[in-house]
Amino acid sequence: MFSSFLVGGSINIDLNVRVPRLPEAGETLTGSSFSTAFGGKGANQAVALARLCRGSPYKVSLAGKTGSDSGGADYRRYLRENGIDTSLISESAEPTGTALIEIDDGGNNRIVVVPGANGDVDDAWWDGISASSGTMAGTAALFQLELPVPVVCRAMKGAHARGATVILDPAPAAGLADGVMASIDYITPNQGETAALTGICPNTDDRAAAASVILLDRGVGAVLIKAGSLGAWFFSANERWFCPSFPVPVKDTTAAGDSFNAGLAWALGQGYDAPDALRFACAVGGISTTMAGAQAAMPDLNTVSALLQAYPRTVPHRL
Repeated sequence: MFSSFLVGGSINIDLNVRVPRLPEAGETLTGSSFSTAFGGKGANQAVALARLCRGSPYKVSLAGKTGSDSGGADYRRYLRENGIDTSLISESAEPTGTALIEIDDGGNNRIVVVPGANGDVDDAWWDGISASSGTMAGTAALFQLELPVPVVCRAMKGAHARGATVILDPAPAAGLADGVMASIDYITPNQGETAALTGICPNTDDRAAAASVILLDRGVGAVLIKAGSLGAWFFSANERWFCPSFPVPVKDTTAAGDSFNAGLAWALGQGYDAPDALRFACAVGGISTTMAGAQAAMPDLNTVSALLQAYPRTVPHRL
C-alpha cells in the first residue's frame, strides 16, 4: 500500500500534427490539424495518477524543471489545478521542453523531443530533492528516461535505498548499467524498448518470457511488457501473466504507456495482486487512447471502473 506518489520526470509542451500517415524520409505531407498541449512523460504520469487519486488522501508530487518562460508558468499552474504538488519543480534558464508529435489516422505516433529545461537537471538537483524527502517508505517513485539517464539512475538508487517502490518506464530506450537494475522494482518497457534492452522482440508469449528472464536476471523485481493493441505481459520470479487489450476505439496512442504506468502504480498502491494490477493498468492505458492529446483522455477512477465492468471477460490468464 502506498500513501504517496513521487514522479521524477520530464515536462514538455507538445506540438501535435495530425497526418493521414507517417511520412517517409524526405516526404512532405499535408496535415489535417495542429494543436498545442501539455505533455512530457513525467508530467503525463503525474496527471494520470492525480486523476485516479482525485478525491482521495493520496499525494501526487512531480519533480522536474521547466523554463522561466510563459509555457512553464502555464504548465505549473495547470499541474496545481490538477491536484499535483509542484514544490519540487524548479525553473531553468533553458526553455521549457518541447515535443514534436506526428499522429496518423490509425492513432500511431512518431515523436521528436527537444529536452530544454529537462536536460538541465543534474545530481545536485536530485540530491536536494532527496534531502528534503527523508524516508520514502510507503511511496511509489516513478521514473522515465527523458531526463539525463545518469541522474535518473542516481535517483532510482537513492529512492530505493530510502524505502520507495521504484517503477521505471525505460523510454526512450537507453542502456542501463547492471548496478542500477536491482533498484528497480517494476520495469515497464514497450516492445521496442524491450528489444533494445534485451535483443529480443517480444511478439509472442515465449519471446516475451525470454526477454523478461534477461531483465530479471539483471536484478529487476518484475517486468511488465507493453504490447499496444496486443495487451501486456507480467513476469516475476514466481508469476507469468498476459492480459489482452481492451476493445476501445483508438484515436491517439500518445501517452498510453504513461497512463499504463500510472494505473499500475495506483493498483499496486491499493494492494492489488499481479493479475489485477496488470488488468487495471491495461484499462487505464486503453482509455487514454480514445481521445487526441497526451492528457485529454486520461481517466478518473469511475471511468476505469466502468470499463472493467463492461468487459468482464477481458482478464489476464496465467502463462
